[in-house]
Amino acid sequence: MRICLGSAALLFCAGCQILPTQAIECVADTSGRCPPVSFVLGQPDGQSNLNLHFGMAEPYDALIIGTKLFVADCGNSRVLGWNTFPVGNQQLPDFVLGQPTLDTNIARYNGISATSLNCPNSLAFGIDPSGQQHLIVGDRGDYRIL
Repeated sequence: MRICLGSAALLFCAGCQILPTQAIECVADTSGRCPPVSFVLGQPDGQSNLNLHFGMAEPYDALIIGTKLFVADCGNSRVLGWNTFPVGNQQLPDFVLGQPTLDTNIARYNGISATSLNCPNSLAFGIDPSGQQHLIVGDRGDYRIL
């Protein structure tokens, strides 16, 4: 399954790509047909962009670590996390980083700190010398790595 990042949602499907206009287009198979979208996070379906309060705004990156899914939701200044891989439309995340709740989307919430974000745009996974696992977040708006 491939994750395609759109301007306001993540689509999970066998083949899709993002066009320069930020529109999502499937990658046709050899018969010329596009595979169906399995499910969508951030919008109610693969054709909508309703700018939902609990939806995504400019999801820039997605990272799967084991069974967990992380999404850099730049436009809402947060990273969304699911402890188990979502399996259906609009499955709410289990936790949020960069905001106190899913109800807020303020850049630099309570000022620049180790717990605030301003347009996270990249995610990585690392293990330090002691064996501890870490999620690494690129925070484009504040020119830093957390």
